[in-house]
Amino acid sequence: MNVSYDVTNPTTPPFRSLDFYPDIAGIRIVQSCNGLLLCRCDIGDEYDYEGNGNYYVFNPTTKKFALIPPVIGSPSAKTLIRFMGLAYHPIECVHYKLVCILRAGHTELGSQGFSKEGDRMYNIQIYYSHTGKWKKLKNQTFTPSEYTEFRYGVYWNGSFHWEPSCPNPMYLRLDSEQLQDFPLPSTLPVRYSYCVKRPLYFGESRGHLHLVDTMHKKNPSSLNVYEMLEDHSGWFIKYQLDFQELFATYPNMTHTYWSFYGNKFEFRVLDVVRGEEEEDTFMVVKVVDNIMSEMSRSY
Repeated sequence: MNVSYDVTNPTTPPFRSLDFYPDIAGIRIVQSCNGLLLCRCDIGDEYDYEGNGNYYVFNPTTKKFALIPPVIGSPSAKTLIRFMGLAYHPIECVHYKLVCILRAGHTELGSQGFSKEGDRMYNIQIYYSHTGKWKKLKNQTFTPSEYTEFRYGVYWNGSFHWEPSCPNPMYLRLDSEQLQDFPLPSTLPVRYSYCVKRPLYFGESRGHLHLVDTMHKKNPSSLNVYEMLEDHSGWFIKYQLDFQELFATYPNMTHTYWSFYGNKFEFRVLDVVRGEEEEDTFMVVKVVDNIMSEMSRSY
């Protein structure tokens, strides 16, 4: 399912709203993956998993959906869910998988209000659509690096990846069901040494995994678009963009503000779209209330 960004040849989106209503509380889209949508009961807070409701996988082309059964464990196990992600590629397999990260137990807080390291332990469960059952991975109870977040995931190259938010991120290989170290670009600005630091963008397009960040720690005018090597051994700079002209038109883009996630800039990178031809690749950027595309320049 693709939506064209070409304003000279616009296409009608396949849908503007979800047209299935299996839950009285409403439905929220959690993730899209190669034509399928992972949805869940809309409980209000996007990241509040306590008392989590039902999950659904919806195919907007066929208008069919599947209710996902509860994870393995007691009825209260759903309150331990910290992440749910969809892995699907129709060329690889007609069946889809779900990756679920759960706390290994209820977290207790230390004297300063932070979780104790021993309480930051997680388990992994994988749902296989062809069996309709969850599988709890053996020997996969783990303690991630401090400030690791499981808020945004991307399926690529047979593996599930989480947006880097710490110096030592991980990814999950689905064939071996094993966690692996996920390297960061060597030229990435030193922004991941403390607290939670997210890249400006992390996502996949046409079989390529991308990470976007500034070339320099405090200068947002120049961006690097990194691409991951197929063997997960590292990144290389695929494109570079200079926003100087855009900044001249929108001076507020240069403004920064601090948050728990580090310095934030007054613009958002929404997508990196790879074209059929190299010269058709572009980046989608939101500035104030405007969404525009910027052509990428090969490095």
